[in-house]
Amino acid sequence: MNNTTQTIHPYCALFVDDETKAQKYFSRVFEKEYMVLTASNVTEAKAILDERASEIGVLISDQRMPEENGVELLKYARQNYPRISRILTTAYSDLEDAIDAVNKGEILRYITKPWNINSLKTEINQAMQFFLLRSERDDLVAEKLSAWQRMQGVNRVRDLIVMSSAITRTRNATDAVKSLVEQLPDQDNKSEVPQFNTWQSLQQEIETILETTSASLNRIESQACCSENTTSKISELAQNAAKSSTSANRVELSLSGESGQVLGQASIAECMFASIIDWAATLSTSSNIQVATEDKGDSNAVTFGVSKGQWGETSLLNIPPELLASFLACHHLGGRMSLNPDTGSAFTIVVTLPKTPPSATTPNNDVSWLQSFLVRFENW
Repeated sequence: MNNTTQTIHPYCALFVDDETKAQKYFSRVFEKEYMVLTASNVTEAKAILDERASEIGVLISDQRMPEENGVELLKYARQNYPRISRILTTAYSDLEDAIDAVNKGEILRYITKPWNINSLKTEINQAMQFFLLRSERDDLVAEKLSAWQRMQGVNRVRDLIVMSSAITRTRNATDAVKSLVEQLPDQDNKSEVPQFNTWQSLQQEIETILETTSASLNRIESQACCSENTTSKISELAQNAAKSSTSANRVELSLSGESGQVLGQASIAECMFASIIDWAATLSTSSNIQVATEDKGDSNAVTFGVSKGQWGETSLLNIPPELLASFLACHHLGGRMSLNPDTGSAFTIVVTLPKTPPSATTPNNDVSWLQSFLVRFENW
């Protein structure tokens, strides 16, 4: 590999040819305009791409080389580094391969050998300009997508708050939504060059909101139907929840600790535990969930631990219905729910429930917390 030290253009040109004379000739022609990187074969060129792709604007490769040919290298670049402009240089006898590569979109141009220096410079400069324009376009699309996702997050918070105010059978619903959205990650991971389609994104967003709302309400209604006043131990509720969970066949519960009793509406707590287990099972492929219970005098603390768990796809843009239903049920019972991802590969969900069921309360319509919460979206 041979790198010139003088650079004018901010992006490099990578030239690949097994002939040392061709490398030196190309470097001499372009060293005053670009930093030139050279490689003698496809393997070496791939290594340079993998290490320095962010610095390369144009890739120029000869077709005939030992082992792999130039088209194979350009195909690799297209699949892994699509922003880089790709040019194939070839002799007249290889024109069929070059034309086929153009038709398949593997390359932007092909240049025949022997080179015409003026034409070669024109082609390289145009390829670099095309690279810059495409990069600028991709950055604008990414910015547009980021703004759209920011609005998606705002809209979902709005929809959840409106939905919670309409659920008359659940106490403290707005507080539950507030607690949930404050603990969720801000956004999903994005691809380097995101695809954006306004109408398709709008349709998907509406469908997502409807599906999340419907599934959450179904769970909430099933919990609300379990309103008989019963007395049960937390450990028994957790065991029953594990059996009734949709992920029962993937869950191994190991109960530990001393637990007190939940007085009144114990069945709602059991439904809530089942929803938590359903969500916890999605955090890890190990499917091993440990449940520890603790009697704290006037309340019970229940900890669901996942030894190898991450947020996964959970975020403000992807709120699982079972998690939303769990928060609503927990706050309805006068409790609190905390999501605690560790820095390593572990996750705990802690639920604290009062032993005495709370009395009916007036809905909390204080929305002063919204202003401070919405500041999060300005940091996206």
